Amino acid sequence: MSYKEIKIDTPDKKQFKETTSIRFKVDMIDFLEDKQLQNCLEIGTNWGFTTYTLSFLFDKVWTIEKTLSNFQKAQEVCDNRDNIEFINGDAYNKKTFKAIPKQDCVFIDCVHTFAEVLHDLNTAKDILNDKGYIILDDYGHPQTGVYNAVQHFLKNSEYNIVSEIGEDEGYTFKNNEVSLIRKEGVILSKETVGLQLEM
Repeated sequence: MSYKEIKIDTPDKKQFKETTSIRFKVDMIDFLEDKQLQNCLEIGTNWGFTTYTLSFLFDKVWTIEKTLSNFQKAQEVCDNRDNIEFINGDAYNKKTFKAIPKQDCVFIDCVHTFAEVLHDLNTAKDILNDKGYIILDDYGHPQTGVYNAVQHFLKNSEYNIVSEIGEDEGYTFKNNEVSLIRKEGVILSKETVGLQLEM
């Protein structure tokens, strides 16, 4: 099955603010479709709608969620997928990652403060294979923890922005209370051809 043929059977961000938009998922699929990637770690499962999509793109998905109610809901959402390893654990405790092998991709959508996102990025860097990808949601959120952490990480690592994905600046969600101030998400890698670092 082509990745483009995968049915995105999940709500949009306008319907459920905690998930990624449908456009984000489609852009992510389009970016990953020609990559030979086997596994993915998701940091921050929430209700598992993006997890569900990832499970069609990778042979194996590991996903970490601390909140028990979210952990249980995500298992319900993904109950027809048999390639997801759900971990009820703390993404900011090294022990949580002890049994997780090297990954081809890490998807980050957890705590959105600068310190926590930077921690997630460094965790991703340590667990990724050398040619792996890091995908982040809420890069364009007006609360700038994700954006600022990404910019700091880019200045202090070998990683570059290789794609901006999802909805554009001005897209609104949460009953139109929140409006994106830049592109919804970004994909990072060590590829030398990337988008320019914003100063």
